[in-house]
Amino acid sequence: MGVDLSAFAPRRCDHGHYLGLHGRRTVSYTPCDCPGVITDGTRGRGHILVQCRACADEGVRTVYYDPPHTEPPPPA
Repeated sequence: MGVDLSAFAPRRCDHGHYLGLHGRRTVSYTPCDCPGVITDGTRGRGHILVQCRACADEGVRTVYYDPPHTEPPPPA
């Protein structure tokens, strides 16, 4: 299954590093049961992540999620 990363990850990260086809990025999948995943339902129970490796080398975590990650509401 191909995923159009441009639908949720910009061409450059928030720090200006290039994330295009030959950019320094890591694309992965992580299971999750947050409300964003449950509401979206298009990718099973998880997120596709695009992480900027140049930021990681600088000690900064820059990650884009599809569908967007959301925190569950606090217990009542």
